[in-house]
Amino acid sequence: MTEEFNVLIAGVGGTGVLTIAHILGSSALSTGLQVVQSELHGMSQRGGSVSTHLRMGTHIYGPTFPEGTGDLLVGMEPIETIRNIESVRYTGVVVFNTYEIRPLSLSILKKDYPSLDLLIQEMKQFCQNVYSIDATKIAKELGAPIVANIVLLGAAMAKGSIPIDSEIVIEEIKNTVPERFIDLNVQAFKTGFEAVSKL
Repeated sequence: MTEEFNVLIAGVGGTGVLTIAHILGSSALSTGLQVVQSELHGMSQRGGSVSTHLRMGTHIYGPTFPEGTGDLLVGMEPIETIRNIESVRYTGVVVFNTYEIRPLSLSILKKDYPSLDLLIQEMKQFCQNVYSIDATKIAKELGAPIVANIVLLGAAMAKGSIPIDSEIVIEEIKNTVPERFIDLNVQAFKTGFEAVSKL
């Protein structure tokens, strides 16, 4: 079993950051791993930054991990991903949603949103394995933009080396979402998984 696997999930309020953490954490627990989670909320009710450290493994001793030691960074939004890029080690993995949610700071300063190419270039200075997916577009194509986080979770499972079997995560999705949305969320997960598996 994995001794230690560190994940940071980042986004803005309302994008499903904590749902991803809950599903991954519960899945890890069901496999017998220790799990510790620490949440950092900004102005989450108003679209502010939200991030959570999720640690799993056989020897976990604290709720957060030192900067530069993360195995996986999951970003629900490009700027929030770059804001947290130094959390992940160079040989780790970054998986992020390319859908832009313009932060209040850019609006106040009347600055343009940075180009995706520029952001990815910057990310690759800190981590060699960067995967981008327009999870929001995929979710809209499935008929429910709200499942973008589950699309991204599928992508993270495909590329993030998470020490949990995908079928266990799917079962936890079924245990987490309302019954009438189970099929949609499972489809979202599988679509995200397949979308980045080709990369």
